[in-house]
Amino acid sequence: MDDHKNVDSAMLFDYTRRTGTLPKTSAATVNDYMNFFRRILDEGDDIISTGISSKLSTTFSNAVAAREELAAAGYDPKRIRLIDSEHLSTGVAHVLYRIRELIDAGATLDEIEADVNEYKRRISTSFILDTLEFMHMGGRCTGFVYYAANILSLHPHLYMKDGLLVPGKKYRGNYKQKCLKNYFEDNVLSILDRIDKKLIFTTCSSEGEVLDSAAQMVRDLGVFERVLPTVAGATIASHCGPDCIGFLYVLKKDGEA
Repeated sequence: MDDHKNVDSAMLFDYTRRTGTLPKTSAATVNDYMNFFRRILDEGDDIISTGISSKLSTTFSNAVAAREELAAAGYDPKRIRLIDSEHLSTGVAHVLYRIRELIDAGATLDEIEADVNEYKRRISTSFILDTLEFMHMGGRCTGFVYYAANILSLHPHLYMKDGLLVPGKKYRGNYKQKCLKNYFEDNVLSILDRIDKKLIFTTCSSEGEVLDSAAQMVRDLGVFERVLPTVAGATIASHCGPDCIGFLYVLKKDGEA
């Protein structure tokens, strides 16, 4: 791509349309993590680090390797807490929000790590795809599946389970007018009483009508304290293509009112 240090989803889609080439993603290296961690530690702060699921990216294993290298260099590894989010996109943001809450409440590193490793099990990360074009370009679905989905107007639902993306229901019909509504009903309305109402993300790979509609659906319920519409970064967008939309929230603990 062009010499941009920060590539957003709109830039990625524009580049792919102009060139017919889908850019590849790469993980932060062990050396990247070492340099970043060392600077924080040398300033006197401890580290709590998380990111995309270890089953979807090597970033977590690279962070682990960096901690081991720093430990060998004399740094206390207990000052570097690495949490595998087992999620992606704003599923990870839910983890970060929880970490911030615990820090503000004065929790210790041990307490934060234990709490978040329970909390992440209740995060629901899912989305539906408008098109399989980018997955096809990236070799993640066959040409037959891609063309069949186009002909039948199928829009797959994917969700995170145990750190992996797994297929769910296939929605059929007009994406903006029918599928988005059905996905919302299945994944938000049908279990509304089980969802923690503090925060919900409506996350889309593109700005515009789909994101606005999804956010309005949630706001119209009038039950969530915070509704945060967000645009996914270029890494996620490169896999899912334009107008991929998700509702990401946290489920209540069992027995919680």
